[in-house]
Amino acid sequence: MEGRILPGGGRVVHMNDAVVVVADSAPVALVAEVHGMAEEDGDGKALLQRLREHSHADEPSLGVVARTGDGWAVRIGADLVYRADHIGYRSTVAGPVDLVSPDPLRVSIGPPTMPTGPAASHPELLEGAWLGVGVWAETSVTVGRNDAIVDGVVCGGCGAFLHPLALECRRCQAPVVPPRAPQQQCALPVATLRFDDGSSRTLAGSVVIGREPRGHDDVVAGRAEPVVLSDSERSVSRAHAALLVRGWDVHLRDLGSPNGTSVRMPSAPKAEVLQSGQEIRLLPGTEVVLGRRHLTVDA
Repeated sequence: MEGRILPGGGRVVHMNDAVVVVADSAPVALVAEVHGMAEEDGDGKALLQRLREHSHADEPSLGVVARTGDGWAVRIGADLVYRADHIGYRSTVAGPVDLVSPDPLRVSIGPPTMPTGPAASHPELLEGAWLGVGVWAETSVTVGRNDAIVDGVVCGGCGAFLHPLALECRRCQAPVVPPRAPQQQCALPVATLRFDDGSSRTLAGSVVIGREPRGHDDVVAGRAEPVVLSDSERSVSRAHAALLVRGWDVHLRDLGSPNGTSVRMPSAPKAEVLQSGQEIRLLPGTEVVLGRRHLTVDA
C-alpha cells in the first residue's frame, strides 16, 4: 500500500494490506495491542476481523482500512472520518461506520479536520508503527499531481462532492436539486487512461506522454508528470502529447509530433487529426491515437 501519514499526536500502524489509525485520545495500551495483532496476522482481512472482535472494537478513536477481495473494508470509530476519491466525485463518511468501499482510487482516515489531499511534506507510509493522526493512501496507480482548488456541490443525500453542474449524484444516484450546497475542495481524479496494452492509469493532474517525456519543459518545471509510452517502432515521439487537467475537465494538446495526434470522440464516425500545438477538450470515452499506440480516456 502506497501513501502518506498525516502528522499528529496519534499512531499509525501499517502491516501489509492493512492500516490502523489510533488517535492520541486512545488508551496507551491499545497502541501496543494493535501493533502486536498486526505483526501476528499480517493479513489485512484477518486483522480487521480481530479488531471487530476485540475488547476495544467500539473505541471512538480507532480506525482501520484493509484491502479485501471486494475492494477496501473500512471500520472507524466516532472520532474519525473516512474519505474516498473515485473518478469524478469524493465521498466523506463520519464514524462510527463499518463498510466495504468498492474500488476507490484514494482512501484516507483521520480526524474531521484532516486535509482532503496529501502534502509533499507528509512522511511516506512505511510498514511499522509511526506517529501520525491519520493516513492518506493510493489504491491505484495515479499519474499527475494537482494542488488546485475546484468548485463543486455536495449531494444532499450522501454528502458526496460532485461537479458543480451535476444533475445526479455519481455515488447514490439521487437527483442533485436546489438548493445546491456550493463548496470548494482540492482537486480529485478526473479520468481513467486505458492503454492498448491492457494497462491503465488514474489521471489526477496534467501529464506529458511520449517515449521519453522527462525532458519536456513542463515536466522539468513541475507543471506536469511524465507518462512513458513504449514504442519499438518509434512512431511515438519523445514528448508526443500532453493531457492537461483543468478543473473537472481533461484537455489534449499535440506537442508537434511528426507522426501526429488524432482523436475520435464518442459516436464520431472517424478520428480527427490535430494540428501541431492544437488543444481540445476531451469527452469521456474519447480514443486518442499517438503514432501506432492508442489510449482511451474514460470518466
